[in-house]
Amino acid sequence: PGTCKMGLFPHGTWQLFYEIVSRLLAFTMNSLICASPPPPSPQTPLHLAVITHQANMVEALLREGADPAALDRNGQTSVHLCCEHNQQECLSVVLSAGAASTCLEIRNYGGLSPLHLAVQRGHKHLAKMLLDAGADINVMDIKSGLNPLMHAVESSNAEMVRFLIESGCDVNGQSYSGNTALHSACGRDQVDMVRLLLKSGADSSLKNYHNDTPVMVTKNKKGLLLPLEVISAHCRVFYSL
Repeated sequence: PGTCKMGLFPHGTWQLFYEIVSRLLAFTMNSLICASPPPPSPQTPLHLAVITHQANMVEALLREGADPAALDRNGQTSVHLCCEHNQQECLSVVLSAGAASTCLEIRNYGGLSPLHLAVQRGHKHLAKMLLDAGADINVMDIKSGLNPLMHAVESSNAEMVRFLIESGCDVNGQSYSGNTALHSACGRDQVDMVRLLLKSGADSSLKNYHNDTPVMVTKNKKGLLLPLEVISAHCRVFYSL
């Protein structure tokens, strides 16, 4: 009882059942194969020309129709590679191409735009070129929602922070967790960076999604306390220390 015996059905019925199951399995396997992601794209000649610092070759390839938005195996466009390899001449050539504007906000597989890479690596001249070409100065990365200003703070690059502020970035922009650049600077005990951000309009009363203000982030770090004069001179809300 409860078991299926082949003898209960005519032989032809089982043959039909087998054919139906076989076809369903074949259909399922084909569907899975079709649904699989495509293999990573290899580097194109344009990618290689940028990596090998050949601006003339970059220009020739673009003239012949090379796509500046094509992705390599890391999801990087030619503009990403220019920023990663500090290729000012190549970047100038790529940005002069008509379709290059579509590359400015593309994130690589690490979630970073070309501007994020330029800021992380401290290439202010490349960051300026990207901004002049129309890149979003407040663009958020995919993984954490960090904007270029936050990346500059995390890189401890005061010169880049100053450049981005002077270029009009949102000094109070918040990441996915609600942190601002000031939260990051306070959490790293970067006193001069904190002064710069506060002087530039950073709001010390903004809370992240843990309900912490920048000062509270500092107080939560054992052994890392910002000088009292920085807090008292700039904080808009008083916190007992």
